[in-house]
Amino acid sequence: MPYEDAVRQQQVYALYEWLDQRSSADSSKHVIIIAGDFNATPESASVLLLRSRWCSAYATVHGDEPAWTFGTPLAVRNNVIRGKPPCRGTVDYIFASPDTVVVDAQLVCDRSAPADPHLFASDHVGVYAEFKLT
Repeated sequence: MPYEDAVRQQQVYALYEWLDQRSSADSSKHVIIIAGDFNATPESASVLLLRSRWCSAYATVHGDEPAWTFGTPLAVRNNVIRGKPPCRGTVDYIFASPDTVVVDAQLVCDRSAPADPHLFASDHVGVYAEFKLT
């Protein structure tokens, strides 16, 4: 296991502990949504660990994670400037409590600016989700 993913797994366990302490202090039902750039691909141990406790909104709606969330032309340019090869991968997720109803999930900011095919909002595309709260 790569060192970075071992560290990420430790971070996931720390997140578990923090959330468990918060939820045990308040007995009311909580919807937990965790989102962001996890710097880990869907098959990594840290993401599998997250998915063992929460559902991925995008995968719930589409049956699998998106093909990629990192690697827009902005990322390619940044890698070229740094002397690194271009790469694409899925590293951005929205995780939710397993009993949360995911209504929709899509990628956003996944197209360039109309006047400039190389201009993107970020080196990542966004992940958007809608939930039904009961």
